[in-house]
Amino acid sequence: FIIAFLFPVVAFAQQKMLTVEDAVLKQRTTLGPARLAGLAWVPQSNKFTYLAKKDGKDCVVMQDAQTLSRDTVLTVASYNSFLSKATIDASASERLGAITWINETSFRFNVKQSIYKADIKTGNVALICMLPDNAEHINYEPKTGKVAYVVDNNVWVSSLLSYQENKATGVADDKTKGDRITNNGGYGLQNGTSVHRNEFGIDGGLFWSPNGTRLAYYEMNEALVTDYPIYELENAPATQRKIKYPMAGNESHVVSIYVRDVVKGRTIKLQTGLPLDQYLTNVSWGPGEEKIYVAVVNRAQNEMKLNEYDAVTGAFVKTLFTETHAKYVEPEHLVVFCKNNPKQFIWMSERDGYNQLYLYNNSGRLERQLTNGKFDVTLLLGFNAAGNVAYYVAASEDGLDRVGYSV
Repeated sequence: FIIAFLFPVVAFAQQKMLTVEDAVLKQRTTLGPARLAGLAWVPQSNKFTYLAKKDGKDCVVMQDAQTLSRDTVLTVASYNSFLSKATIDASASERLGAITWINETSFRFNVKQSIYKADIKTGNVALICMLPDNAEHINYEPKTGKVAYVVDNNVWVSSLLSYQENKATGVADDKTKGDRITNNGGYGLQNGTSVHRNEFGIDGGLFWSPNGTRLAYYEMNEALVTDYPIYELENAPATQRKIKYPMAGNESHVVSIYVRDVVKGRTIKLQTGLPLDQYLTNVSWGPGEEKIYVAVVNRAQNEMKLNEYDAVTGAFVKTLFTETHAKYVEPEHLVVFCKNNPKQFIWMSERDGYNQLYLYNNSGRLERQLTNGKFDVTLLLGFNAAGNVAYYVAASEDGLDRVGYSV
């Protein structure tokens, strides 16, 4: 089931020449397309939610995709009630904060660095996790309730259980609740953050396995990278601070990938090999959590190898396939295994000049190209229940529209 992405604007009764001011200032208001803000599916249901207005204030509407029946399930007043139950420090809000639905009756929300669960049916609020004030790159794992995050360039894994245990022993005030995964972080060495300056689709440095039993994370060592001075001109007199910035022709950073078994407390390093300054991109988990897939790009950026690694031992298993280009390759999307079929996966590639979908088996053999044409696939949405149909979004050939398709 696919929801339309945009709803057309009511046409003008007559043609009118737009002024530059109208075209610029009204492109997101009276001249903009109407759209459903905050559109999201509700897990474990056939319902979706979106933002609306009630008595001039924000509210969340939940609608059944089959019957089309809908109901207002959250208002600013009820949201503020949840805030007040969560903490006495939370001030009333005039707008709804960011929420993530867990099921039809419950959702997650944040107050500062604390994560709470609220139930719209009972009105109850429960603390999921309390993080340090300086926690960054927070990555919540919904199946286990564990949270991976970074403090001072080191990776931590926290959970409500560890919070309760620390509180019972009287050491909860330091807010470092959970397990410290790394100890070597500092200036010039970062753990759990984006690497390679967010090239090749890299967004973040913490990667939970499908069932939340393992956590993969980046380590970026910039010891060989030259210091670059930044001057803070707003200070009087101006002050200087250093950052690591790899200048053209100079040494670059070295990236590694580690895997932490959060159940057994064991950490291993993927054997990604040489050269050390290669790009390790698009870290993906296999469906059984025993395999990790990494798109490895050479420094010249004209060759990509999709490699498989053992997530238990860190050993290199095999290269599934290689992509080359006379100028550059640019993998930007994760391996997506087909639903109900761990022996097949979908790979997105621009190898024919447009971003298209390709179906592979887990030995690296191309089964067939799923999409073909002078357009780019922009998003792989998911699969039907049987797993034999995939849904995706693609641009029209003129690039102006986005359309939902199935294959």
